Amino acid sequence: MNITLAVSRNIITKAREYAQKHKTTLNQIIRDYLDELVREEYGEGAADRFLRVCDRVAGDSHGWTWNREKVYEIE
Repeated sequence: MNITLAVSRNIITKAREYAQKHKTTLNQIIRDYLDELVREEYGEGAADRFLRVCDRVAGDSHGWTWNREKVYEIE
């Protein structure tokens, strides 16, 4: 289904630049946003949203590694 939106030229230009930078399209960004909006409204897909966020956000532990003994070490 097609829809028509009225959006300022400046916003469209910046949104297209954002999409290109993230290797996607403005259409895909809008579809993803609307899908997320509807799922949130109806309580669907919380785990899916979490996994998508995890995929988009790169973590950096700055070389720190998890160590159970250190975590529970009592001084």
